[in-house]
Amino acid sequence: MVEQDALKFIDNFLTKEEIKKSNLRIRKELYMKYLIQTVETYRVDSEKEAVTLIEEAKADNNYILAKYTNEHKEVKAKGEVVDEYYKVTLSKLFNNIKEPDTNYTITYEVN
Repeated sequence: MVEQDALKFIDNFLTKEEIKKSNLRIRKELYMKYLIQTVETYRVDSEKEAVTLIEEAKADNNYILAKYTNEHKEVKAKGEVVDEYYKVTLSKLFNNIKEPDTNYTITYEVN
């Protein structure tokens, strides 16, 4: 309600460019928390799954995939490999730290 009143007031006195700048400033004052970046780490069983996970992240248009890694890991016991897996790390960029413009809400589901 306060935001709407402020925007109506601004509409009566400013040019469209000034409104755009003021509107942005008002929104920034009302919503000061912006998601900038997340880093997610996954464990997958095969290199094929790791590559698929990375390709899916690259194709997602909800963020910019800023960085990714894919590491083969081995678990050893008494010098023998008892388990192996791939560790995939994805750095997802949602907003520019200097000029954030979008509020994101991220939810995680635990199975």
